[in-house]
Amino acid sequence: MPSPFRWPSSGPRRPIHSAPPVAFLAAALLVASAAMAAAQELPGYTRVEPPRRASAAETLPTPLAGATNGLDPLFSASAAAAEDEGRLAALREHNAAGAGRIMNGFVRGTADRLVRIGSDLRALEGSDWRLQILGDTAVWAASVSIEEAWALRLELVDVDLPPGARLWISSPSRPEFLAGPFTADEVAEDGTLWLPPAPGPEVVIEVRADVDELLRGDQAVVTLRLGRVAELFDTAPTPENLADAPEAVCAPDGRGTGPSTWLACKVDATCVSPGTLPPVANLREAVALLFFMEDGISYSCSGALLADQWQTGIPYLLTANHCFATQAAASSLTSYFDYRSDTCNGSAPDLLSVPRVNGSTLLATSDLSDFTMVQLSTNPAGTNHYLGWTAQPPEAGEIVHRVAHPAAMPQHYLSTTFFEGNNGIGCAVRPRDRFHYGTRLEGSSTGGASGGPAIVGRNGGLLVGQTYGYCFFQPGADLCDGSTFDQMEGSFETTHFHVSPWLGNFTPSEIFADGYESGDLSAWSSAAP
Repeated sequence: MPSPFRWPSSGPRRPIHSAPPVAFLAAALLVASAAMAAAQELPGYTRVEPPRRASAAETLPTPLAGATNGLDPLFSASAAAAEDEGRLAALREHNAAGAGRIMNGFVRGTADRLVRIGSDLRALEGSDWRLQILGDTAVWAASVSIEEAWALRLELVDVDLPPGARLWISSPSRPEFLAGPFTADEVAEDGTLWLPPAPGPEVVIEVRADVDELLRGDQAVVTLRLGRVAELFDTAPTPENLADAPEAVCAPDGRGTGPSTWLACKVDATCVSPGTLPPVANLREAVALLFFMEDGISYSCSGALLADQWQTGIPYLLTANHCFATQAAASSLTSYFDYRSDTCNGSAPDLLSVPRVNGSTLLATSDLSDFTMVQLSTNPAGTNHYLGWTAQPPEAGEIVHRVAHPAAMPQHYLSTTFFEGNNGIGCAVRPRDRFHYGTRLEGSSTGGASGGPAIVGRNGGLLVGQTYGYCFFQPGADLCDGSTFDQMEGSFETTHFHVSPWLGNFTPSEIFADGYESGDLSAWSSAAP
């Protein structure tokens, strides 16, 4: 029987033992059963990532004032084009129906514009690029425009950047916004690079390279093609965005059909005090708002940083399988941190101004406990907490706390009381051995909170799972009345078996990943680090 768990064929590698697999196979077998039975708890840790120092080429005035004045955009589109009205309506209907991930944009077109920069510094193909020489640095600039767009995402394909080349994006309407530099290291193996969301309606692309290095070449040394262009929409709560669904049962982050929507009892995460949850600061510093692309649609979900046994600082991030489960989506991932209000019910920072990480590598994913774990391309800047975790379920009656980004809003809070069983409400497809059930205590949630961390308050805050959604009593649920529905999350005790090669406190999965599917338990997994 094929394994329901997905192990990518390749991924980040790090040694977990100095001896080869055969040397410690016997030892692993001896501890395997104990590892599965023993209560496994790993405390988290806080890490501070200082701002990266820019090179001389990266400290040039950026963006270049008027760099694209007078140039035709590589791609342009009108506002609310008639052919997109149907997709806009589908986006709003999807979000109102309570699906677990929020739709916040879609591809408006494909530019398919190639640029090849040769040793004479000309853009050999792509006349809509402008060249400027600033000292020893050559800078090429071009633009993309969609009228009235809140934000844009650009896909670059066939990207070939030499070691010294750097790519930036900026927004003329928001001079303070600057993303980059992007280098050859961030380009996927297939030559694709999804750039992070940038404020609209116009985005400027700049490619920079050392003049001397270019002049020494005898052929084109920089190649990239502008592929798909996506428009993103602000999904802040409005009556149109947050209409209640007619029905939702056992749905990822579904909305209720009772008299109260989630907005009636929502709780700003900044309002939660250490008296309610002592490690609340740790939880807030671990959570990320996730934007990603799949099949031409932009979505948002939530996720959180996880600690590994060795406190390596490797940025492992856990989210939900129903958010995304492919390397293509993981490559397009932009993770935003510190997106929360400055005071209780106060103002929040502009989303596109908070620390972000672009790109990730898919490590493991499964529908059985609804998890996806990725490794981010780099650590987020600033102070962030890497959550500890436990491979055991909460105790009966224990409070489970959550912070996430419902409706792609700043951080919000929800707490529940854990209970065993599913209370007889018929979510058999999400059984108790792989999902936790709880009764609402405080706060509320909605679409976009999927994948957000669920923790218990002991030992600095220990993750016990990630948000799945609700199991409703029929005929409906009042999301401010915990007696009408159960809150659900995928259980980490199921997930841990399959992510332990990266996080530690090993289970047999560290040596049996390939054999799990084939039945040959002597196989060593090339996917495990």
